[in-house]
Amino acid sequence: MKTLLICFVCIVVLFLVDSASFAIQAQTVFCPSDPALPDSSVDRSSRVNAIRESISHKKYDEALQLAEKLVEAEEGNYEGYFWKGYIQRQRQELYSAVRSLRKAEQLKPVGSAVAKVLALCYDLLDQHELFISKMQEAAILDPHDFAPHYYLGRNAATSFKFEDASFHFHAALQRNPADYFSYYELGYCLESNGLLDEARHNYQLSIEQAERCHVQFSPPFSG
Repeated sequence: MKTLLICFVCIVVLFLVDSASFAIQAQTVFCPSDPALPDSSVDRSSRVNAIRESISHKKYDEALQLAEKLVEAEEGNYEGYFWKGYIQRQRQELYSAVRSLRKAEQLKPVGSAVAKVLALCYDLLDQHELFISKMQEAAILDPHDFAPHYYLGRNAATSFKFEDASFHFHAALQRNPADYFSYYELGYCLESNGLLDEARHNYQLSIEQAERCHVQFSPPFSG
């Protein structure tokens, strides 16, 4: 009887430990959508929620009108200029996006979103030094954000700097182990360096994580 009681207590303890571990993991691991779009906003007003809703349905004309109304209503709020810049980037209006995001920077934004999207605009404009410096700034502004390291890694990989790229993809995965993009990119770097077994392992992790996130992600199958 005493032995059965001890076994029961052990099972309960193990269950509680596993539950706590799962709860911690659920708080820190999330499936990426658009890494440039902040998952939460400082201003949770109805205006910002409406903008985010329009963006999620790719109604960019409607979203831009809402962002412009937010700018008019709250000139000192960086959010309006940030959303304008984000939408303009989506519409490939890159110079307008840069102007909007620079205006947002002047209003002391919270977090790394403004720097991150501005860096991506510089990348599309082939301003690579500005891209790197601004994305590094984003990484400093939010040390827990995986996205700046993902983008820096991808930039390094396109320049065949696979060791630098691998460093950043490892850093991205430390911050978000659910980032199947980084698993794939890391696999590509390893494959390029001739480390085929390690590359295959990361491609497999990318596939498994994409399946957990309920998305179809074909590049790791090709890899």
